Amino acid sequence: KEEVPAPEVEETEEKSSETPADETADANIDPEYIAKMSQQVLDLQEEAARIEQMVKESQTAKAHPTPLEKKSADERSVFVGNVDYITTPEELQTLFSPCGIIERVTILTDSYTKQPKGYAYVEFKDKASVANALELNETSLHNRPIKVVTKRSNYPGMGPRRRRRGRRRRFPAYHYQPY
Repeated sequence: KEEVPAPEVEETEEKSSETPADETADANIDPEYIAKMSQQVLDLQEEAARIEQMVKESQTAKAHPTPLEKKSADERSVFVGNVDYITTPEELQTLFSPCGIIERVTILTDSYTKQPKGYAYVEFKDKASVANALELNETSLHNRPIKVVTKRSNYPGMGPRRRRRGRRRRFPAYHYQPY
């Protein structure tokens, strides 16, 4: 088989004719307008770079902590019960600040009414602070004695077994007498 070369196509270059009207249109644009537009372009590029950086950070950050991280956080946390409804996280932070460095204070609220439930969790930086915080048990906050105990985790299926009241009686099947 012979290869047939493709026919060569001659390209004609058409020169665009610039009219004096085009040159005068470029000259009539206000330099302040050009500066303003170029500044807006730079602002948009900076914002796009920030958004891209945030997306990268959110992809690298873990959405849910690992079980080991949860266990570590639970070991460094205390449960605070009988907390008055008007208590703020800042007040709890000032109460527990002599115990050690506080990572987070969480006052739980009802999801529908947004009212406080009356208990809170305080997470410390290290485990030694938990022992100091347990000494604040039965101290008064807003004229109410607060209950401070170590935080425990509820794991599904790890609770006490359900026990039945009694064994189910089994009645023997009816046996009919043969004829």
